[in-house]
Amino acid sequence: MGDPTPIDPSLRKLPRSRMWVPLLGLAGWARLWVDRVRGKHTARVTLRATGRDIRLRLMTSDARVVLQVYRDEEIRPPVPVEAATILDAGANIGITAGYFLDHFPGARLVAVEPDPDNLDALRSNLSSDADRVIVVEAGLWDEPGPLRIANPESESWARQVETADGETEGVIEAVTIEGLLDHAGIEGFDIIKIDIEGAESRIFVDRFRRHFERAKMVFVEAHGDAIQAQIDEFLAGLGFTIARQHDMTVGYRAG
Repeated sequence: MGDPTPIDPSLRKLPRSRMWVPLLGLAGWARLWVDRVRGKHTARVTLRATGRDIRLRLMTSDARVVLQVYRDEEIRPPVPVEAATILDAGANIGITAGYFLDHFPGARLVAVEPDPDNLDALRSNLSSDADRVIVVEAGLWDEPGPLRIANPESESWARQVETADGETEGVIEAVTIEGLLDHAGIEGFDIIKIDIEGAESRIFVDRFRRHFERAKMVFVEAHGDAIQAQIDEFLAGLGFTIARQHDMTVGYRAG
């Protein structure tokens, strides 16, 4: 599925370099700018802070994801935390996964992503971490079964899944948290990050409470006021302190 969105606004004009030079350095930004001017569809950038190489699709929302994670620090832990296991559900092209892997060098990470286009970039961006990462081509859901992309025309970071009972083409596997734990051979996740375009309302419910009770920190993007209230109540009920970091809600253990 192609992504019809126009070029990312953060790459349109040279003055936008103030967003990128701190992340890539002047030479890195210049190479990105040249690739954009030449009309390339993809570019490789290297982050100054960590040396991580990232493949970006220039006609998509990929660049904005990098800015959200590394400039806005949406998933920066608000308090120190140690993590051996991490779940990244809605991993997109692996930007958040890469951030976690760099900040928790001893951790294993399970990356869940349903969209085939995103998965190609995800695997490319996490190829250097293959021994620490399990990539699962699926959508996080409340029960196993078939799913499909509900809005393939949307931007790559906004694609939603829905049930696909009776369909045979374009079917995606639904996976539960229990299924991911079994697949990875672990007992639980220390850090859970969920950005699944509205399906989070199916996950933050009592039947999955035990998985979040074990977690030390939870990052979730809530899509809509009702879901935000649901998530806040759920996390508060488990004793998490709640903070907002741009579009991300963070639940963490204080003290």
